[in-house]
Amino acid sequence: MRRRQKTRKSPQKTQKTRKTRKTRGMTRQSRRPRSRRRKRQPVAKGPITVVVVAARGGWGELARRCLELEQDLRVVAAVTEAERALAAVRAHRPIVVLLDEDLPRLGALGLLPKLRRGRRPPRVLAIAREPDDDLALEVAKRGGQGLISEETLETLLAKAVRRVAAGEAWLSRTQEPRVLEALWQLAGSGNGKH
Repeated sequence: MRRRQKTRKSPQKTQKTRKTRKTRGMTRQSRRPRSRRRKRQPVAKGPITVVVVAARGGWGELARRCLELEQDLRVVAAVTEAERALAAVRAHRPIVVLLDEDLPRLGALGLLPKLRRGRRPPRVLAIAREPDDDLALEVAKRGGQGLISEETLETLLAKAVRRVAAGEAWLSRTQEPRVLEALWQLAGSGNGKH
């Protein structure tokens, strides 16, 4: 009677088998069990709540007045300092934060990542006197959803807030391709691709 010899599998093959066994019942993107996968948070059914963080009283007041004319938008707080902005966001949990680029001390770019911390961070729309591609890229890299010019507040602010609240980005047509290209390059270099 002949005995069967056990053939040893190569270590690479067994590691691959182990990996597939571990990931069964999980999604490919997140590698979390399907039951624990995060679901995209829908936009609230009520009004879109907004916190205005403006260093200068001029455009902050203008933004507040423009948004209050709209039935579906509600300003819940207007502040002038970074520390108060963080407190207002914790207290009111707004959907959108309008952020002045010229904020004293910490600055808008320094405050932006702090605003984006937490379980349900607000979406941030930065407002600048002269928005350029470099500023738009910095806002996007730090977690902001858009950049709008002070000059277009009266005409486009409500539309921009609605878009950002819906999860879309708000950039000018000239900024969008350049910012996307730069972000793709950053993502590619982070994955080891060049």
